[in-house]
Amino acid sequence: MLTITDKGIEYDRLDAILTRLSQSMRDIYGQDINLNADTQDGQFIGILSQGIADFNEVLAGVYAMSDPTTAVGRWLDIQLKYVGLERNRATFSYLNDVQFTVVNNTIIPEGYTLTDENGTEWTTTNTATSTGTSLVMQLRSVEVGAFHLASGKPLTPKTIVLGVQAVTTTSDSVLGRLQESDQSALARFLRSYSINNLDDREGTEAALLALTDVRDAKVYENYTNATDANGVESHSINAVVLGGVDKDIAETIRRKKSVGCGLQGSQTVTLFYEGMDRVIKFDRSNAVNISATITVVRRSSAVNVNQQKISENLKANQFLIAEDVIAGALYGIAYDPNYQVKSILLTSGATTNALIIPIGLRQHGVINAVTVVIE
Repeated sequence: MLTITDKGIEYDRLDAILTRLSQSMRDIYGQDINLNADTQDGQFIGILSQGIADFNEVLAGVYAMSDPTTAVGRWLDIQLKYVGLERNRATFSYLNDVQFTVVNNTIIPEGYTLTDENGTEWTTTNTATSTGTSLVMQLRSVEVGAFHLASGKPLTPKTIVLGVQAVTTTSDSVLGRLQESDQSALARFLRSYSINNLDDREGTEAALLALTDVRDAKVYENYTNATDANGVESHSINAVVLGGVDKDIAETIRRKKSVGCGLQGSQTVTLFYEGMDRVIKFDRSNAVNISATITVVRRSSAVNVNQQKISENLKANQFLIAEDVIAGALYGIAYDPNYQVKSILLTSGATTNALIIPIGLRQHGVINAVTVVIE
């Protein structure tokens, strides 16, 4: 049976459907009818039962997708639209001000591809012609995701362009991201209900999370008459934001904060509002660079272990503001049927070979280096 109750959808599974239809056949044709699986009647009952069971499962699945807490994929995207949100799409990583050492009048075409020491491919975003022996260009990762490359690293051309002698980065890469996961999108959805909240912290935090390209936001508040343990000044809020555009962030804070509430932060944006300049303050989340050493044991059936894939998967993992980086939480990300993960150790600054890297209230973790040890 398939019924809708105040508890949701209730339906029979395949075995119950098969039993019910078999009994109905016996009621019609007699108790001695042969309904074994190798008979025509038995096969007919089996096919019909499976069809009903499949329909029930589909209907139950559609019902589950109407609940944001159980919706996935495109179904969750629909729920996000109901509250004015969109899933954060995947973005490319960028290398700015890459230094090309060239012969005068060398033409670097758009789409010129180079590789770094990690095997990541980068491509030029425009065509440029040198007027001397040096040329500065922007490169974009060929694939979407967070690809880290430090300043001062050489790049190797995949194709030959006459006149190019050397290519070197002059700054760290600007990290892109993979498409936002269902888990992260759901968290933003649930927090979005606080957008209309008059409470400074929850309302401001939810509004910031609704901004395009804001990956995470935390708002700390202090209603007391003295600076609190989180370093927030008296009667003030301190917004900490990861991603997004400064002006959009400032406008959101101005719109959501209550009258007379102080603002704290090292970032300042001046907005002209109601005939006067308003200085909006907030903080940017600071990255805590972390290196990971992962030891894996090759399975006997494995042909090889793709070390680059392991490294890229760990580097692509995105951590939230004030979220401690825990080695145990990375095992699933590093999983591959070709090997078993034996251990993951983390290093950051003076903390070496640790299982946990503590992250401050105005920080977020970034795994920017991975060493793979194969046993």
